[in-house]
Amino acid sequence: MEVTTQNAHPWKLADQDVGVLSGILGIPEHEITVREQLADSEAPSCKSCGRQLGLLDYVTTALGRGTHCTHFLEAFFVGRDMSEVATPAQLKEVRNVEHNVNCANCGTLQNTNAKWILPHW
Repeated sequence: MEVTTQNAHPWKLADQDVGVLSGILGIPEHEITVREQLADSEAPSCKSCGRQLGLLDYVTTALGRGTHCTHFLEAFFVGRDMSEVATPAQLKEVRNVEHNVNCANCGTLQNTNAKWILPHW
């Protein structure tokens, strides 16, 4: 299926996760301006603990796996031009890869197979 904004589902950064993300990335909470990202599938609840998955789960997974560095994630969450921190090929790969994440609460792998919809990149 082609990934478009017509079949988009928001993955959110929950209010209670903003402080956690701020600490992880080392940036002030008020600088975190991106609070949701569109994907081609709905954000599920964790099958083990029930946490509603969202952007914090992607951040902790990406950092834990070494998929993204804090510099890349910081640029994303403060709304910077991503071409400053990644090549066009890297940004295309972010759009085309299926993202499976571990729950930030309990660590359980979630097979979401979500792809990001990134019209602003």
